[in-house]
Amino acid sequence: MKKNVWDREYSTQFKEEMLFLKNNGIPYNWVSKDEKTGIDTWKYKKTVELFSALARFYENVYYK
Repeated sequence: MKKNVWDREYSTQFKEEMLFLKNNGIPYNWVSKDEKTGIDTWKYKKTVELFSALARFYENVYYK
């Protein structure tokens, strides 16, 4: 039986999302780059502040 593995960090590959979070005082914990594709993945500690900022991003910035 395969166990579910939960990621303790929030990750995104969406640069606009990372920049919005950075501009709102939420720094990423670390970033990795996929060697084959060159795509960056930013990882964040899951906090109330993070998810509140993400809600503002998707409500007010991204979907306007």
